[in-house]
Amino acid sequence: MWADNTYNGPSTFFAWNQGNNDTVTWADWTGSLLGGDECTSSQEEQSGACTGPFGQDGGSTYTSTPVATNPTG
Repeated sequence: MWADNTYNGPSTFFAWNQGNNDTVTWADWTGSLLGGDECTSSQEEQSGACTGPFGQDGGSTYTSTPVATNPTG
């Protein structure tokens, strides 16, 4: 499981299969596994599509449009 990361976007989160562009929102990526989708049905495994939430990135932060910084100070 991923944890305690910092994402400065834009970022794309892939749930199951990057080959079919199965992207999910940050909320689905980090949402509680309670009531989540573990991608275990045969249809999901064949299609590569899964809805989540996945319970990933506990303690992580995501800023889709980070504030620009001046590298020279």
